[in-house]
Amino acid sequence: EIQPFTQVPSHYYTTSSPTYYESPVLKQPVWIWSIPLYFYVGGVAGVGAAFGAAAQLTAPKKMRNLIVKARWIATVGGALSAALLIHDLGKPIRFLYMLRVFRVRSPMSMGSWILTAFSTFAGGAAVLPYGPDMLRPLVGPFGIFAGILGLGLSGYTGVLISQTAVPVWHRSYRTTPILFLASGAAAAASAFEFVQMNDFERSAVERFGLMGKVLELATSLVLEADANRIERVGRPLKEGFSGFLWKSGKVLTIASGVLSLFPGQSRPKRVAAA
Repeated sequence: EIQPFTQVPSHYYTTSSPTYYESPVLKQPVWIWSIPLYFYVGGVAGVGAAFGAAAQLTAPKKMRNLIVKARWIATVGGALSAALLIHDLGKPIRFLYMLRVFRVRSPMSMGSWILTAFSTFAGGAAVLPYGPDMLRPLVGPFGIFAGILGLGLSGYTGVLISQTAVPVWHRSYRTTPILFLASGAAAAASAFEFVQMNDFERSAVERFGLMGKVLELATSLVLEADANRIERVGRPLKEGFSGFLWKSGKVLTIASGVLSLFPGQSRPKRVAAA
């Protein structure tokens, strides 16, 4: 006989009890490989566009070459992000269905709109310089808007997973968006290291990347400490394949930061650090 919900023991729905996390009601996420790849590509594209917008506002002449590359990285990343999201949804029409609703309290709804607007502005900033002269004044504003929306694209995915019922994600809802932004900054700076840059651009990218790596490590430690307050919640960060990935990410980030601080500006060193 099924009892009313009010008669179910409280330990089935209180977050302080291990029984809650063993409940059969909690199902394993069904996301396929395209979603984690979407998180990564979106982070690189979004923060890359934000860096390009900052360079456009502060040093448009000294960093002209890197600004152009940042816009193209954002454009290609936005297109790949849309393709990966559609691949997960199964049909392109489902992505259009998501745009029928604009719901501020829904990370999925806001993320779909952010991705659409970001791709539009980033693509415009990259392509319009080669178009009619009458449209070229739009390049600058499009680049700025793409940079602003890029921060939303990189961070909303952290908000999205923290709104799920997975305990290690849900408990870290304050930290996860910051971690995603910091990880995007480190990844975007690493992507820039693979393109040709002048000395001024290289110095700016190196400082930006180091800042992202330090913030990523600090946020990872805060998230881990928060999750470990309940032993069962923090277990995925220590055990199994997820624990391996979590630890490897920290080790590689530390190695990248240390290597980038070594003296010298040789391209092999920078590529290795990236």
